[in-house]
Amino acid sequence: MTKLAFDSGEDFAAAQIDRIRHRAAYAARLVERLEATPQLEPEHYANHDDWYLQALEDGLFRRVLVIEVREWRRQVEDMLRDQLTHNGIDSGWWDELREAPGEAGEIERLRRAFSDGLAVELPEAVWQDLEELVQVARTIAEGTRAARTDLRERHPHYFSGLDAFGDGDPGGRLTLNADHARRAAAAVEAFWQALPYRVVS
Repeated sequence: MTKLAFDSGEDFAAAQIDRIRHRAAYAARLVERLEATPQLEPEHYANHDDWYLQALEDGLFRRVLVIEVREWRRQVEDMLRDQLTHNGIDSGWWDELREAPGEAGEIERLRRAFSDGLAVELPEAVWQDLEELVQVARTIAEGTRAARTDLRERHPHYFSGLDAFGDGDPGGRLTLNADHARRAAAAVEAFWQALPYRVVS
């Protein structure tokens, strides 16, 4: 029997999935409106406007991805602390595990917390997709060439060979699009869908 339990009337995982889907639909609507904006005269700016629209969308998708990671992290840590307490484990155990020195990254530590603290195992694909998502968000936040190079080696599909801003980065430009935004939402949704839990009275 799973050790995850939510109070009656509070299907926490389902609520998270509903919110993710709402945000994804909202972001898609924003993009639709951007793309439906009539071009201004004169017409010789058409190519320039197309480039500018892509740059604006890239900025929007970067924010979408970072927000999804931050919101997921906040919700999952709150849930983890609550569930540890519910199972008689001091929630400070997670804080110690999260901050402990060592090679393990954020996702590996979280995976260990679910496994060791709550006896919850999730599919490998769920953890891999979350690891990718977190690395992209971290790369955006750090903004360093080293972070981009590391991300490109692991996940080249986030990069365009076009040096759109002429900054001479040989690693290529980290360029996000609608597919990346959908992938981010799907990774977070898959986490909540994979959680084994019960709702108790």
